[in-house]
Order: sequence, then structure tokens, then C-alpha cells
Amino acid sequence: MENNIKKAIDEMEVPMQKLDEAISKGIVVSKKKPRNILAMGVLTSVAAILLVLGAGFVSPTVGNALAKVPFMSFVYKIEEQDKGLHKALSDNNAIQLNKTVTSNGISVTFEEIVYDGARINVIYSMPEYQEIGKMEMFVNGEWLNTGGSITSLHEEDGSYRALYGFRFDEDLPDAFDLTLKIDMIAGVEGDWTFETPIKKVKNNHRILQAGQTGMMNGIAFEVKSAQTSTTSTKLQVEFTGEIREKVGYPIGLSISETITDQNGVPLKILEKSGEGRTDYDLTWTYILEPLAPDVTELRLYYYSGPKIDEVVEDIIVPLSNELPQKIDLGAMGDIVITNVEQDGNEATLRFLIDSDFPFDGDLRTHPFAVVLENGERIVTDVVQAVGRNEYQLKYKVNVGQPFIKTRPLTMMAIEPEAQVVISIK
Repeated sequence: MENNIKKAIDEMEVPMQKLDEAISKGIVVSKKKPRNILAMGVLTSVAAILLVLGAGFVSPTVGNALAKVPFMSFVYKIEEQDKGLHKALSDNNAIQLNKTVTSNGISVTFEEIVYDGARINVIYSMPEYQEIGKMEMFVNGEWLNTGGSITSLHEEDGSYRALYGFRFDEDLPDAFDLTLKIDMIAGVEGDWTFETPIKKVKNNHRILQAGQTGMMNGIAFEVKSAQTSTTSTKLQVEFTGEIREKVGYPIGLSISETITDQNGVPLKILEKSGEGRTDYDLTWTYILEPLAPDVTELRLYYYSGPKIDEVVEDIIVPLSNELPQKIDLGAMGDIVITNVEQDGNEATLRFLIDSDFPFDGDLRTHPFAVVLENGERIVTDVVQAVGRNEYQLKYKVNVGQPFIKTRPLTMMAIEPEAQVVISIK
């Protein structure tokens, strides 16, 4: 089945940026009033959550299918990919539930659940992978309007584990009675419901000064809220103006961003979701990893591009044995591979982008992979920033000659007024 899905995806006439956004993630649609949803920038982080196509969400079915296709050849590990969630799960207020609910012959076990003020995450397991419908959430008996995402954690014969992450705009109390309900699994209707009291983990939650304003491509934006803790950082930024006329479809431009610390080191975006009520408003919500103790500023850089529908020919070159190796990106600078270090059957490759442009933490605007000559990806982890425009990724060795696969970039620039600073005090 996976081969058939991958073949179908390969034949789809869809820009690869859009597919990269859905890698390793299932998408679950919020039951909100239909809104005008604009196309977001490329988001290749494994925690990327919201793939937006035109005026609506990608379907949950497609999202879950993509989550099962081994594009990236790596396993999502909470302790490595989401250190804040890993910390939250070790807090005394995290709930070790391990409750199995069965309906119509289908069982699901709710293993752990944790609430950190900005998000709620549930780890669940099943005897085998089966597509679940939207997980409904109730706070003190009241239904909460949420969206969600699914990340596969582990799968083998007789065992499947996944992480369900909730998105919500409301400020929830520090403690409440939580009810979670699933009404469909594998196309079978049923009632998989459990209730539990829950408390926010102890994470030194702080509200930061918001209200910073800027302008990108003639569209005004404002930081509506900012909060941080030892388990996550959450930002909400609202754009207002002629959004439909200047970005999205059919224009082909996206609103992209880089978020860094005061030294220009990009911060890891765990989730990015966006929604707008009209053609003239669009709010992005970001969940970032917790900030390091030495971070004194958050810097947001907004820009449009690269074009969503742009077709660019890939650059594919053998990985050289003699380093540094330079790859010309055209107007945006050069990639310089500086080091490759092998450890067993895996190697860590380090590279930098010689450019004045502040690229983001996982290079979602710039595909970069290690492949074999036939195009098969052999990466075992996502691209991660290790400094300002400095990155690393891991790949399998002893499987054939490695090639670098990337692509040139059209010129992108950040307008002076499209930069804002959030102070961390």
C-alpha cells in the first residue's frame, strides 16, 4: 500500500514544498466555521502541522497517508525533536493514564497526557495503525474548538504509538476536568471517550510584551501575544490588509518567516498554523522550542517567497571526499559543506550558507537532502540549525555513493520594516 501511495504522490502535479510540509504529520481539520485559509511558506520540520491548499485544509485521510510514507527514513523521537514536550512529560502533573477504551471491537489506549499552558499532547497506542477521526476535547464539560495533528512515534507488527497534539486559541485554567472523545476509527463509528482531571505542568510560564508592528509587502502585521516557559514558546502574529490580492493563490507568493535569537541563531518552530476570517486578515500561531537561558530577544523576519508554484530544476552533485565543497545557489549565495563525520552506519554532515539572508532553522524555504544516484533519500534526521546559517543533518552510509540534492533560489529579501524584536525579560 505504501508503494502505491508514494507512486501516486510522485505523480501528483504539486510543488514539492507543499508535500514537504506534510512529511511525518497527519492533519486533523478543526470543526470551525469555514474561513479563507491562505497558503503558508514551506515547512519541512517533522513537527510541521498545517498544510494549506488554496482555501481549505488538506484532508485528514491524505495527511495520515503521507505520515506513513517513509520519505525521510527517520523515526520521530520526542526527546530529540521536541525537548520541551519531553521535559513536560517528566513533570509530576503529567498523567500516566494507560487506559484502554474499546468500541465496536476496536481498542485504543490513552497512555500519557500533558498540558503546559500552550498545548495539550496525548500519546496513544493501538495494536496496529488505524486512521482515527478528529479527537474532540471538552474542558469542564464544555466543548472546545480545536485543531490537531498526529505524529507517528513507533510502528511494528502488533504495536503502533502516536502523538496527538491539540491547537487552541483560548487561555485555559491551570486545572480542569478534561474529556477526550473519538467518534470514528478506520471508518467505523463508535465511542472512544475518557475523562481525567488535569493540571498544567510547573514550567515558569511568562507573558511577554506584545504589540510590535511591521509591514511586509504592503501588508501590516502585529504581534498579538507572546508567551514562553521551560516547555514551549508561543507567538501569535496577525496580518491585516490586502492579503488575498498579494499572497496565496493564484499569485503564488507565500508569507514566510525566520525567527532567531539576538545572535541570529534560528529557533526551532515546532508548529505553525494559520487562519483568517476574511480576505483581509490572517493570524499565524507558532509553537517554538523553549528558549535557552541566554536568549534575551526574539527577532521575527518576514518575507514573501519563494514562489509556491515556482518550478526550479534540482541541483544534484556527488558528495566530494575533499572538503570544503561549494555549491552555487545563484543570487542567494553558496552552500559550503564543511565537515562529514561518520559514526557506525550513520554520518553527520555539516554545512553553511554563505549569504547575508537569515535562513530559518530547518531550511523550509530551501530543500537540502542526501540521496543515492537513483534519487532515494538516505537522510536519517531533519536539517537542524547549529548556528547562524549553519546546519547539520544525518544520513545512512555504506549504502552507495551519496549525492547532495538541492536547488537554486530566486532572490529573496527582507524589508527593513518587516522585522520586529520581542524582548525576553
